[in-house]
Amino acid sequence: MRVMRKSAVKLLLPVFLLALMAGGLGGYLLWQGRPVLEESAVAYQMPGGVKNEESDEILVPGFGTITMDADSTTVHAALANPEGNPCYFKYQIRLSDTGEQIYESGWLEPGTAVTEWDISEKLPEGEYPVQILVQTASLENYKEEMNQGVVNAALVVR
Repeated sequence: MRVMRKSAVKLLLPVFLLALMAGGLGGYLLWQGRPVLEESAVAYQMPGGVKNEESDEILVPGFGTITMDADSTTVHAALANPEGNPCYFKYQIRLSDTGEQIYESGWLEPGTAVTEWDISEKLPEGEYPVQILVQTASLENYKEEMNQGVVNAALVVR
């Protein structure tokens, strides 16, 4: 009769594979419950301390004119999700004349904003009418869409 020894690798391999699969499944389930948040978002308070006091309403910021330098693609303007909103925000900015999307954010939590963002291409000096689309999703289930809003504004490149 011969006694064979099993190597530690052979014994630990199934345990390692099982742990890896469990971790992957757990990560997947966690990911499914949360949206992909905007990495560049920062804590942000609306001017004048404005915040949403109504839990069944969504406060969408207004925009007038957004300015940027002609030699850059970077815009310094806050795209915010006001504190107290019952939802995530995602911004899409399109040129009104062509419908071309020039920017899209990730999801923003209430009380955060993107204060510096890059458009997809340099634009010559001038004034461009833009549509700022605000998508919303429930904080409990980000796959549940809520109201959307469209704000008309002007992008001035100088």
